[in-house]
Amino acid sequence: MKKFVLYFSLVLLFINCSTNSVEEISDGIPNEISMYRTMSNQSENALNYEVSDEQFVLRLYSDIDGSEFKSIVEVLSVVNDSAKLFELDYTFDTSETHWKIKQKERVLALADNLREKNIDIGVLRDLSEFIDGYVLAIYQKSVVDGGKNVDLFSSIYYYQSSIDALVRAENSNSPLNGTLHPGFLAGKDFFVFQEDQFIDLSLVDLSTLNNYIHSTKDENLKEFIKSNSMSKVPFTVINEFYGSAAEFENFIENVQYQPMGCSSWCFIGCGSDTGCCGNYSGCCVYSSLACYVHDVQCASCIPPKGLPSWYCGPGCKPGLGKPVKIITNII
Repeated sequence: MKKFVLYFSLVLLFINCSTNSVEEISDGIPNEISMYRTMSNQSENALNYEVSDEQFVLRLYSDIDGSEFKSIVEVLSVVNDSAKLFELDYTFDTSETHWKIKQKERVLALADNLREKNIDIGVLRDLSEFIDGYVLAIYQKSVVDGGKNVDLFSSIYYYQSSIDALVRAENSNSPLNGTLHPGFLAGKDFFVFQEDQFIDLSLVDLSTLNNYIHSTKDENLKEFIKSNSMSKVPFTVINEFYGSAAEFENFIENVQYQPMGCSSWCFIGCGSDTGCCGNYSGCCVYSSLACYVHDVQCASCIPPKGLPSWYCGPGCKPGLGKPVKIITNII
């Protein structure tokens, strides 16, 4: 097996500005909400709730009908006699080719729509923090306790990402923009732009960093983490030690417009390569050290001793593919 290059891009267990991980959110401790109520007469494929505190009332409805997804959010300002701040809706169809890639432009269009409402940026920043404060509790109540489809719960992140993109653009006096997150493309994260997902470097165990040094880029990143060990930085800062956001966007363009299949322009590797999270045709969009270890452990499709029988998955086929070119996440 030829040596693979370790892409030392850290995504930690806790995220400051956007708690988006599909896998991690169930491990969190829900925050208390000043008021929470689930609307009555909901179908199995719908979620309708209201949350509030001393500043905002947020009402969200989402439903899924086959491959069609739709949601509506309404936000009121408590401090202004519950006047409506805005109402937005969001729709997409998961049967569309590359539907996840298309969400970037749709979320940015949502942000542009929000900008036309001329809401104070400080208020929008507070609203995003309000959403951060209640998402774990809503997950607990709707998904864990209520048995709702997690995709219904995830609808709030499209709205929060539009808010964050607008706040970021206004604060930097720059055009609305955002870089798709590979974790979202691979189903590991809810929607979030790379620029708006923050990593708390104080959570890195500095004593273990030397275990992951395989290149000059790894060494440079290690020194950066050591020098900024008490900082919180956006995902893009870490990612740029290995490749720019523009390079990732170019890769995404290739995924959309090149013929289906895996070619040399797939800079991570193929969906069937060892270390790619998942097993599918075309380019790999997300790899991790954990997925690499899992693939190696399941080379014979027999789970290691002490692990459950389902560990290797029902579709496991014996053997190992070639390793991915780079590992995009150490978890």
